[in-house]
Amino acid sequence: MVCLVDDVDHHLPMPERATVHWLHRAEVGAGPDVYLDIMRTVVGEVDGLFAFGAGESRQISAARRLLRRELGLAAEQVHMTGYWRRVEP
Repeated sequence: MVCLVDDVDHHLPMPERATVHWLHRAEVGAGPDVYLDIMRTVVGEVDGLFAFGAGESRQISAARRLLRRELGLAAEQVHMTGYWRRVEP
């Protein structure tokens, strides 16, 4: 699991069996590509994998492209929902 949050104070309790890669905005930024390097690292065998994501629309679109085009997941293995679009100042 990959979670992008403001800082360590926003980590949520998770079961011990869960592997969570916490990303902090102050360290990785908020651009559309913040998830991609860690996703390439943590996604192994894609057979039987189901990917779910929700968040800022450009980040989710980038994650979907990586999963479908680069890693080869089938459409039915990927469910990504963009909830909002970041407005740049």
